[in-house]
Amino acid sequence: MQGTNHTGKSSLVKNLFITLGATPSGKLEQWDPQTVTAVQFKVGAVSYRVLHHDGSRALYDTAGGLLFATSSHQEWSKSFAELVGFNLVIPSKQDGLPVQADPACFFLPFYIDQDGSWRDKWETFPALLRYKTPVQSILEYFSGVKPAEYYRLKGEQAAISKEADVHLNDLKLLDRAHARLSETLPMSGVNFSEVGFEDEIRKIASEANELNARQEHVRSKHVRDSEIVLSITRQINVAYASLREYSRDQEYLYRTRSAHELTCPTCGAHHERSFLHYLGYAEDARILEELIRTLQKDLVPAQAELQMTTQELAALSANYRKINHILDTRRGEMKFREVVESHGANVAHRAFDIEREKIVVEIAEWNAKLQSVASRLAELLDKKRAKKINDAFRNAYAEARRELDVPEPAGRLGIMSRPNRSGSGGPRLLLAYYSALWKICLGSQVSMSVPVVIDSPNQQDQDDVNLHVVLEFIADSLPDSMQLIVCVTKDSNATLDKRILFDTKYSMLEGEQFEAVEAEIGPLYRRMNAALLNKVE
Repeated sequence: MQGTNHTGKSSLVKNLFITLGATPSGKLEQWDPQTVTAVQFKVGAVSYRVLHHDGSRALYDTAGGLLFATSSHQEWSKSFAELVGFNLVIPSKQDGLPVQADPACFFLPFYIDQDGSWRDKWETFPALLRYKTPVQSILEYFSGVKPAEYYRLKGEQAAISKEADVHLNDLKLLDRAHARLSETLPMSGVNFSEVGFEDEIRKIASEANELNARQEHVRSKHVRDSEIVLSITRQINVAYASLREYSRDQEYLYRTRSAHELTCPTCGAHHERSFLHYLGYAEDARILEELIRTLQKDLVPAQAELQMTTQELAALSANYRKINHILDTRRGEMKFREVVESHGANVAHRAFDIEREKIVVEIAEWNAKLQSVASRLAELLDKKRAKKINDAFRNAYAEARRELDVPEPAGRLGIMSRPNRSGSGGPRLLLAYYSALWKICLGSQVSMSVPVVIDSPNQQDQDDVNLHVVLEFIADSLPDSMQLIVCVTKDSNATLDKRILFDTKYSMLEGEQFEAVEAEIGPLYRRMNAALLNKVE
């Protein structure tokens, strides 16, 4: 792809990866985030198409049949991994548990992005931050240094180890609790027996059951009876207080009966004096007296009921004393209380012992699983195979450096030795490193072939001579079987299979293309939305 700046080259390649679930670094300038994108690709000989809109994705077959639709990145990552056979698992940074690597991990070694890849760190896809040390696992996976089965087993090992740690913590907590119990409820040197106390055991069981059932009922009734007595008593006291007030008012009226008007001694208000006033005061007093008599009548049976309840509670206390008497029954030098307490201690300690034995057995089972996984992991670590791959990488790296005219970097060279060099030689050295990775990833150890995207080779202001060297290297020295997409700004004599020219700024899709694109993509988009709506319902 060739075009000047802002003609859409980077926007196009970034959206290739975004559509497939891997969002690169950098912001797309003047790009509508609501754009609907579609990518067609092959897995082996089978063609598929992915449609993306605002985080939702749908997978279609060649006939346009909907295979899968989701708005969940996790669901899409799982579906994508199953589709392309990407079975790498990497520990999560959040909890250390193994999780399926997402599309960003799948494309990491094969995309040189102009915003995050031409540096000394792997910053192509920010999503990799969710994983714990992902780069080494990804490179060793694709290079074949460690086979895919190794990473699956590593994930299984991490899960088993975490489960074993949980059981170990349970055992420590159980032992601490048992130690505290032993301090408060120690085991005696003699195991007391229940022989000789059969009758007492039956009696105390009967008494205890009866006591427990009765005491709840009596306590509730005692509370109710006490509240009734207290309520009636308070009402009587209030009525007496009111009657005393009426008596004082009546006395005041008699003292001032010669006056035609009645003056309130409190507020000074004047009231007309009449016979009805006297009669009203007398009637109020009579009602209060009658109320007091009625309440006093009600109080008598309430007090009697409360007294009966109190007596029943006292009887319950007698039952308690009877039970204590049974507990104090002796057989020789032992009391029944000692037998009961000893029996309870034995039961408690035995329960701890049984639980401990169970946890120990479970820990042994998890440790056996760990040993089995460790043995299988050791079998997969073939040092000869790893040395062969690393030697192939170093040879390819050295050959690429010679062709790109950059000296050997300092330090030990290996798959994880991503170069860090400033100046115009830095991008050429990094390209040499990537090309060596691509060659071993396409070697005999791994059958997977992932398209490579380079955006853009003209970094650090390469002069015309070096830029020509870089483009010639890309055209002639990279593996022929590898699908390659290159974004360039200048014309070159390098021979590439196909050249797509971008010549309009900030307008990738021309107006005359809208109708054709709508006819092809519109039905797929509507089918995806319908599937997502049905999924929500």
